[in-house]
Amino acid sequence: MALKLRRGRKRTIVALAHFLSRVIYSVLTSRKAFTFRETSVFRDVVVQRVKQSIRQLKKISGVSVINDLIVENDSGAILGQTSLA
Repeated sequence: MALKLRRGRKRTIVALAHFLSRVIYSVLTSRKAFTFRETSVFRDVVVQRVKQSIRQLKKISGVSVINDLIVENDSGAILGQTSLA
């Protein structure tokens, strides 16, 4: 999912096909089971995109971030929350 967000759908399909072919070849030649390792790459990419979107929103419109809340400067209305917890 992280690769899809960064590079797009078609490149992700090609990259996954390449990765799977390498895994299959490795498993067949070494006769060892493949071990999957979970990473936090997807979460990191999503957090990075949210931060980038908030920075762009601050530039374009009159909003501020106060205590993880997106607040409109003129009215003080809470537009959203930035924390992922």
